[in-house]
This record gives sequence, structure tokens and C-alpha cells, in this order.
Amino acid sequence: MIRNGLLALAATLALTACASTAQSTEDRDCFYTRSVRGYEVVDDRTVLVRINDRERYLLTTIGPIENALNWSSRIAIRAPGGLVCTGSGAGVEIYGGPDRRTFGVTSITRAAPEAPSAS
Repeated sequence: MIRNGLLALAATLALTACASTAQSTEDRDCFYTRSVRGYEVVDDRTVLVRINDRERYLLTTIGPIENALNWSSRIAIRAPGGLVCTGSGAGVEIYGGPDRRTFGVTSITRAAPEAPSAS
């Protein structure tokens, strides 16, 4: 009897944990790594990635990227499940540069959209 109660309690806790994880992902601002259309190095620890004309994100790295990434470098963003969400950046990495280094990400924020150019 007690064993069945403990199993039911464990199952309830597991379902609650799954539901809260799914809810927190839905509440955050996310993009898929395959959606990245370009990037630029903002400073020695920040990379701006472009998803489209309206969506841009700032990824702050753990260590300095210095000259490891520039306009001629190809980069890849690695994330669990290919999904990057605003927040801590845990598990997200930027990979690239001529010596193919990996840079851990500490935070991800949505950047303001680009102002339309005057023509």
C-alpha cells in the first residue's frame, strides 16, 4: 500500500517537473539554431545573431572572443535540441573562427529591431 502511494507521488512529481519545464520554455523568447541568418561581433564578449529583419539576439560569452570571430568567420550555435531561449544561456555554445574554438554563452537577450534605412 505504501509502495503504491510512493509510486503515485513519484509519478506526480515527475509530471509536475515536465509541465513546469514546458511552461517556462513557452513563456520565454526562443529561436532555433537553424534559423540564424547572420551575425556580427558587437564587442569582446557579445555576438549579435540575426534571425530575420525583426528578430535579433545578443549572446554574451563566458570568455573574450577577441579576434577569434569576425565578418569572414563561419560560426555555428549549438544548443540542446537546437532551441535557444532568452535567459542564462546554459548549454548554449558558439563554435567557429579560423581555429574552430568553442565559446560558452552566459546570457541571451532579445535585441531591439534594426531601424529601417531611409531611402
